[in-house]
Amino acid sequence: MHDVNILDELPIETGAFYVMDRGYVDFERLYRFTLNAAFFVTRSKTNLRLQRRYSHPVDKSTGVISDTR
Repeated sequence: MHDVNILDELPIETGAFYVMDRGYVDFERLYRFTLNAAFFVTRSKTNLRLQRRYSHPVDKSTGVISDTR
């Protein structure tokens, strides 16, 4: 079984944050997190094509690099 398939089995807890590697970037599967009011953080794949919608200022002294959506 490929690692990303575990997202189909993972119970999603409302309000929880899930941190995962880029191997788990599968937007159909990750949409379940949105539907369950949970959050995910992942690194993007090098071939990901996206367009930033907006950004918020951040205090970089906290370790956060950016807040972009």
